[in-house]
Amino acid sequence: MWRERNNELLNKVHASANETLYSAVNFLTDWCATNFIPHAQKNVAAAAPGLQISRWRKPKPMFFKCNVDAALRFDRNTTGIGMIIRDDKGEFVVARTITYPGVFAPKEAEAIGVREALSWIKSLCFHQVVVESDAKYVVEGIYSTESGVSEYDNLIEECRALLQGEPNISMAFVRRSGNEVSCL
Repeated sequence: MWRERNNELLNKVHASANETLYSAVNFLTDWCATNFIPHAQKNVAAAAPGLQISRWRKPKPMFFKCNVDAALRFDRNTTGIGMIIRDDKGEFVVARTITYPGVFAPKEAEAIGVREALSWIKSLCFHQVVVESDAKYVVEGIYSTESGVSEYDNLIEECRALLQGEPNISMAFVRRSGNEVSCL
């Protein structure tokens, strides 16, 4: 729903009824998967045939998964970051939100979210974590060897520095529908 809201506010693009329906069905499916309601997943999938469902998946044994996302609130002139950590059984461990005054550029907001998640994970002394973000450009930027001088490039460098010496903390891109648990 955030995507539709931001798309409408930023790009003046209005979602069709079908797009909104599919988004809602995808969210419900993810919620059912996260809350272990397998029969509901089948019912939701039957209600919207042809829908490609991307859902949250548990990390491998002995690992945690941290989902992180940023949200821009133009009505409140704030940028929010949400992150949630679950264990290898999919059980909730801990969550955190951060609100910054002002509305950042989306690219920087997502990079700040990943940086804050990595910093938080290290402060909790978690050493076996997969961090998932729906910001593909941030994940690709972290694993790229390119560098630059923009604010965004500096944030990416900070993320790389936080990952150094942590071979079991990794970044992964996940489609937005698989990252809904972190949305604000």
